Amino acid sequence: MKHGASKVLGVGCILLVALFLFYALSSLPQPVQAQTVTATIPVGTYPTVVASTPDGAYVYVTNDLNSSVSVISTATNTVSATVTVGNQPSGLAVTPDGTYAYVANEEGNTVSVISTSNAITSPTPTASRHQAQPYPSLALHRSF
Repeated sequence: MKHGASKVLGVGCILLVALFLFYALSSLPQPVQAQTVTATIPVGTYPTVVASTPDGAYVYVTNDLNSSVSVISTATNTVSATVTVGNQPSGLAVTPDGTYAYVANEEGNTVSVISTSNAITSPTPTASRHQAQPYPSLALHRSF
């Protein structure tokens, strides 16, 4: 190898290492800025689970000891409705299109279904309750 070619190769290696270090260091996590509480919203007793609508306009909070769900408007940070559900609501999910919220009620083995449009507009909305059905027995098979 000629002397000039080894010089170019050396410079190329240095540039490659510098480029690698630049990208490696730029992808490190950035320091988190201090977070502050911007609002405190009173809801029912023993709030346990939180879920939001896909558009972020409303947040649903289960109130375990009140057997209810608080509906919070994120635009105003206020409770816009309180929905009565089954005993001890302990799970909550909002459908991907945001039209229903499903609440798992630990006591009584029920699921309450909240129509989100009704919960937002009705002054005293209630959810329909559906009795949970046990899972069918699952037989495990092992193949060798």
